[in-house]
Amino acid sequence: MGVDWYNSIAIRNGGYKNNAVFSVEGTSAEELFERRLITLLPNCESVLDAGCGHGDFTMKMAAYAKSIIGFDNAIEMIKIANSSIRGTSYTNLHFIHASTKEELPFSDGQFDMIYDRRGPTSILNHSRILRSGGTIIGIHSGGLDVV
Repeated sequence: MGVDWYNSIAIRNGGYKNNAVFSVEGTSAEELFERRLITLLPNCESVLDAGCGHGDFTMKMAAYAKSIIGFDNAIEMIKIANSSIRGTSYTNLHFIHASTKEELPFSDGQFDMIYDRRGPTSILNHSRILRSGGTIIGIHSGGLDVV
């Protein structure tokens, strides 16, 4: 799926929003991922959300982070994310348009943690932006990974 598809989702739905009804027995992988992330975030100075989409999850995690940047390759998703924080009290949160298919606009070792919640697995190709000893954590259809 190309970036145009993601932009059309943003324009049509206002982000990754739908009316799907589902149920989960027990604890979902999404819930486990979120709990684990919440325990890790307070120990990090700088965090990157790779593939933040329209930013709802990034905003939720900003409550636990000192500094967090969300990026997405779909400019329309970033427009939604930035409009969501306009006029709010978020001082530790920023959204930018970037793509893992290009050189990311971050310094070497800039982040203590990179998390990827169903975002681009190609973030692993950009490990230069993770400080030595930093953490990459991600969740995809295959489950939860901590590196």
